[in-house]
Amino acid sequence: METFCIDASVFLHVLLSRHSKTSRENVEASEKVIDLLQEEKILAVAPAVVMAEIKWVIGRENKNFPPKRLKEKFSEIDALFSQFLRKNLEIVSIDADLASEAAEHRLKYYSRQNDFSYNDALYLATALRKKAKYLITTDTHLLKVEEVGALEPIGLLDLYS
Repeated sequence: METFCIDASVFLHVLLSRHSKTSRENVEASEKVIDLLQEEKILAVAPAVVMAEIKWVIGRENKNFPPKRLKEKFSEIDALFSQFLRKNLEIVSIDADLASEAAEHRLKYYSRQNDFSYNDALYLATALRKKAKYLITTDTHLLKVEEVGALEPIGLLDLYS
């Protein structure tokens, strides 16, 4: 079975579909990508920063929630990842080598015109370390990388149809 690296954007399109800035087709495709993971039809990896990104965006979009409710929301996300996705989603720890590789990728891609973040670089480094066939994302910065194929969720579904 092929391995894919999945960016936080895919999970966020499912968790916060009403706030998504991507196309409706990519939101629906993101839901199907998560279904493929749950059904054990694909294997995926993501750097540990995926959890921080998801929780930060959830917190930003729900900043008016009382702290207790936000903590409950974070617990729901933790449960989703640990119960439903962990079988086929490997969360990759960020060690010194991965961090260094990410820094090199950020140096290559970052410019004033291309705000390639350190987190973007961690996804790319993770995809390469784990020999992912594709990096699945809607992040325009990641869709332009050269080291690994990058696809929007709808593109991954095209491979499976």
